Amino acid sequence: MDRGAGKALAAMLVLFAACPREPDGATDGPDRPRVTVESLRLRDWEDRVTVPVTVAPAATVHVVARVPGRVREVRVREGDEVRGGDPLVLLDTRDLVLAVRQAEGQAALAGASLRAAVAQRDTLARERARFEELAKTGSASQGETERVQAQAEAAEAQVGVARAQVQVAEAALAQARKALEDARVTAPVDGLVVQRGVDPGQETAPAAATPLVVLAVVDPVHVEGSVPEHVFGRLRAGLEASVRFDGLPGETFRGAVTLVGPTVNPVSRMVRVRVEVPNPRGPTGRRLAPGMSGVLEIVPEAGRYFVIPTNAVRRQEGDRLVVFLVGDDGRVVERAVRAVRKEGLTFLALEGLSEGARLVTAGPKELHGGDEVEVVGR
Repeated sequence: MDRGAGKALAAMLVLFAACPREPDGATDGPDRPRVTVESLRLRDWEDRVTVPVTVAPAATVHVVARVPGRVREVRVREGDEVRGGDPLVLLDTRDLVLAVRQAEGQAALAGASLRAAVAQRDTLARERARFEELAKTGSASQGETERVQAQAEAAEAQVGVARAQVQVAEAALAQARKALEDARVTAPVDGLVVQRGVDPGQETAPAAATPLVVLAVVDPVHVEGSVPEHVFGRLRAGLEASVRFDGLPGETFRGAVTLVGPTVNPVSRMVRVRVEVPNPRGPTGRRLAPGMSGVLEIVPEAGRYFVIPTNAVRRQEGDRLVVFLVGDDGRVVERAVRAVRKEGLTFLALEGLSEGARLVTAGPKELHGGDEVEVVGR
């Protein structure tokens, strides 16, 4: 071989060595799309509502006098806790005692008048019967008989009048006794004395502008606050709730929702909520006092759901979300699921999913159902 042919051969060998070579087992087809997946697991979830609240009494009762009179004694102070029936205020009873005695006398007099009228009626009734028998034999004239009959009828009417007078006298006596009883003003309910409006020596009456005593029903108490409008439909009476109070750190009180709404504030878009909380006794009285502030927590809903990130949703079709899963064969499976609700940047769902399914959370936009993919992250 001459020198020129050798140089040409050497150049061809160099070019051949420089050309890239396919690795063993390589295919001529396109690369598979790469996707990132997340293995689905049911997760505990709860819809927790937290709002500031204030303690209010379950009821406020203004105690007034039922009869006019002068205050003789006030038996409670502000801050006292009383039970229904406990005496609060005593009025001067001297005039009321005299009224009872007078009514008793009138009742006794009416009773005596009734007995006399009955005796007179019975006597004339016998006389009438006798004259009627005499008239049958001609021993008594018609005029005499009619006179006795008229007297007997008048006596019967007088008995009716006497009975009515007895009823009036007895009613007056009952009223006088009730007025005397009402001079002892008692607590109508169990409660806390939050205001004392009178002192001994003052005059009072049922129409007085200032109540004798104001009671607050403090067991149970109400805690009240406002929740956002968007949770209105998920709150209902009977839901359990917990409350923590600023003045009692580290303690949690349990209660139940008793009122939601009934209206939405058109300015703040908030809804009133009320929770009833038992108020236990402490060393110095009830643990909770009207006006205390705290934080209320309510869980309207709770459950176990699959959490789907919004970036995993390919599109929405009506009320359903279309997501991609990767099957055991490495191919994309398109699945439509119904979300229970949206929470921030995630959806909560149950239908159409199962634990362990591989949800595509990142991949090319051109991905389609049936595509074979390469999973690069999970």
